Amino acid sequence: MGFRFGPVVRVTALLLAGCAGGEDDAPAAAESGVPGDTRLADLSEADAVRVCTALSERLGALVSPADYRSAACVAQAWPLSASISNITGELELDVAKCDELAAKCEAKGGALGENEPAQGLGEDLVDLARCSEPAPGLDLVPCEATVGQLEACSRAFTAELDRRLPLLVCESLRDPEAVAQADGVGLEPESLEGCEALAQSCPGLALDARIDGMKPGAL
Repeated sequence: MGFRFGPVVRVTALLLAGCAGGEDDAPAAAESGVPGDTRLADLSEADAVRVCTALSERLGALVSPADYRSAACVAQAWPLSASISNITGELELDVAKCDELAAKCEAKGGALGENEPAQGLGEDLVDLARCSEPAPGLDLVPCEATVGQLEACSRAFTAELDRRLPLLVCESLRDPEAVAQADGVGLEPESLEGCEALAQSCPGLALDARIDGMKPGAL
């Protein structure tokens, strides 16, 4: 979409694959197979890739590629559908122009610009290279959060994102609150119920809820 809130680390959803056993049992593993009590800062390069890949695949399963492409094209069309009125000086949002641009984007395979488009929601929102790390500049202090805390926040994040995805249509330009929700307002860990532990343990780690149709780092 082009708009980004603060320093963003692209993370999304993953589910617990195991159930807690007796006190002598090994810690429950995440969908990635990495023990849930592993600190994100202690992940090996291989385990970090496993965690990020599981996150990306989990989010990618949230919507079909066709529905993702439609949403991503609307996200790219939104900012290009706004202009300042020469008469009133106020911001005007053109739904018809948004529809036209979104259709053009879909005809081009999912991108209005020259960047290669992402092919799914997980590919758009999850940076496989550093999804478990704080944003550059905020990673001077080791992150104390665990894979399990990331999972818990991810589940809450995914459920809320699933609720908001239907708002990512051109018609939402008529409703500023719908635009704000579809644009990820309130999906920061410190604002989302279920993410309290992650926010406290790793304040530099954030969720990217803003679909823009491009792979992380494309800009």
